[in-house]
Amino acid sequence: ADKAPTCTASTTPGAGTNCTGTEHTDFYCKDDEADGAALCMYTPPHDCYNKKCTGQQDYSTTVIDCDQSVNVCKFNDTGFPECSADSRGEGVNCSHSDQFYCNSDESGAGLCVVPPVHTCYNTKCWGNAIFSKVSIDCDQSSNRCTFNGTGYPTCTDTTRGAGVDCTGTEHTDFYCGKNITTGDALCKETPPHDCYDKTCTGEQDYNTTVIDCDQSVKMCKFNDTGFPECSADSRGEGVNCSHSEQFYCSHDGSGAGLCVVPPVHSCYNSKCWGNATFSKVSIDCAHSSNRSTFN
Repeated sequence: ADKAPTCTASTTPGAGTNCTGTEHTDFYCKDDEADGAALCMYTPPHDCYNKKCTGQQDYSTTVIDCDQSVNVCKFNDTGFPECSADSRGEGVNCSHSDQFYCNSDESGAGLCVVPPVHTCYNTKCWGNAIFSKVSIDCDQSSNRCTFNGTGYPTCTDTTRGAGVDCTGTEHTDFYCGKNITTGDALCKETPPHDCYDKTCTGEQDYNTTVIDCDQSVKMCKFNDTGFPECSADSRGEGVNCSHSEQFYCSHDGSGAGLCVVPPVHSCYNSKCWGNATFSKVSIDCAHSSNRSTFN
């Protein structure tokens, strides 16, 4: 005889299906509306998640907040949106070929934001709203500036941040500086010269202190007390020469670069004699197009 189904209370579970992963993260359980069979509703991971949930049918313009990194967007029978803790939800996957951070557009859809690469980066992070005059140290070459809910600044180590773009080759045409007050990055340009200074003189109490510094490859800087420092940040100071005549570079007694224009002669020497222990050594040298120097 035919027998009607019964649902009997039991200490053991009945029929179902097996899902892979962690429930409420990788999947949630749902029943087939037609036959009641258990279904594994998989919710794959994303890099950046949607922040809102939009309804369906008559509620297609109804939007509710829903952080889908920990919730899933669902709908009741009428299509009204519900933010369910059954599992994580929808989002986008980002290219991992460069740094990125997550944001969302006006509709709440997740976005992968790749911050632009800069030459020099800001060193402070300023707050927003009531904290617009508050700053914290933040090396934005490896961090970015964000704000908490009140506008207080935070230095977040997810990606690089804000800065400026300079032209030329770093440590030759420019070096990175900063506005001491704001922390904004600056391009400190170091234009080329024909002849460069060979020393660096201090400032303030150290204005008579002189150190050797070949400013064709280094630059003269000062510490907080004014003591001179020969820095490899970039090239330094010098002079530009007139190119209407031949010249060579030298420097005066203080180390300042000089353009030396050798006098024109009618007839020129043909040998170059050494100096000091090599004072009796000579080499052939047509001085009409060369000059005598020493190693």
